[in-house]
Amino acid sequence: MLKVLIADDENIERRYLLSLFKKHPDLFEVIGEARNGKEVLQKVLEYTPDVIIMDINMPFLDGLSSAHKIKERFPNTIILLNTAYAEFEFAKKAIDYGLDAYLLKPAKESQILDAIQNCLDKRERRNTPPSTFAQTLAHTPPERISDPVRLIVEYIDKNSHCDITLQELAAVVHFSPSYISRVFHLKQGMTIKAYITQRRLENAKYLLEHSDLSIQEIASSCGFSTTPNFNRVFKLHVGFTPLEYRHQHS
Repeated sequence: MLKVLIADDENIERRYLLSLFKKHPDLFEVIGEARNGKEVLQKVLEYTPDVIIMDINMPFLDGLSSAHKIKERFPNTIILLNTAYAEFEFAKKAIDYGLDAYLLKPAKESQILDAIQNCLDKRERRNTPPSTFAQTLAHTPPERISDPVRLIVEYIDKNSHCDITLQELAAVVHFSPSYISRVFHLKQGMTIKAYITQRRLENAKYLLEHSDLSIQEIASSCGFSTTPNFNRVFKLHVGFTPLEYRHQHS
């Protein structure tokens, strides 16, 4: 679990971020909120958070100055600068201070989760020991992350005959493509692509057993691009061609 500190002088923004992280209680723990730069420094010393999401423009000590001080003492702390449009170019320069990423307000949930994941990936590549977001996910009880997976499964089951893209599924559950890929694989033990193929094959087997449709018609109705592709995939996974399977179950 990653400890998160929220730093913003706007109450609405703090409430939004708090509600976002509370949706993932087994991944994140919000250990505190800060309304200005001085409070940020105090809470960092008190709680040593793993992740800080911080507004640039705060009273007493601005976010950039606060972040620079934190990085000097706690270099492994991930700091995401949250900026308004007018400050966006200024935020880019913050990377030179060793900060991790910046977000443009209002940042979507998927953007925030992806930014944290990217920062953790970079830190892991630098051979830094702290646990990664993926490791945290691996210890998450399946029932706590099942909702987006359930929605994806339901959507695929209803639309497996269509050309389903990862971006389409991400839009359905309002998470990023990379996030739903990780969570789906963790919960289902297979990739989204593999599940789509599995569902199409199950539908094809049913039609082969219970209908007089031609192989070409079944391939098309189950979402396979071509009949040769259907034959190849079916033989690879089932061990027989569709025609052989039909003869065995007729």
